[in-house]
Amino acid sequence: MNEKLWKHVCAQFALLRPMLAVLGALFFLSVIAFLYDAGGSEASMTILLIDFGLLAVATGMTLALYVQCRRFKEKQRDWRF
Repeated sequence: MNEKLWKHVCAQFALLRPMLAVLGALFFLSVIAFLYDAGGSEASMTILLIDFGLLAVATGMTLALYVQCRRFKEKQRDWRF
């Protein structure tokens, strides 16, 4: 990717943190609902698995983006000197 695009992507990285917080809270509430239901409902287990999957994918994407932005910033720092 070009430099201008990476600058924009890394600037928008801060917007991913609230999304992760919301997905984490949703997963936490799903765990509470699952435990309250005593694990008897198949629907609550399905919701719990879907929430866990969303949280795992979002966390993985955020970590990958963080690593790429960090590499980009290191390259920028190296190019300046």
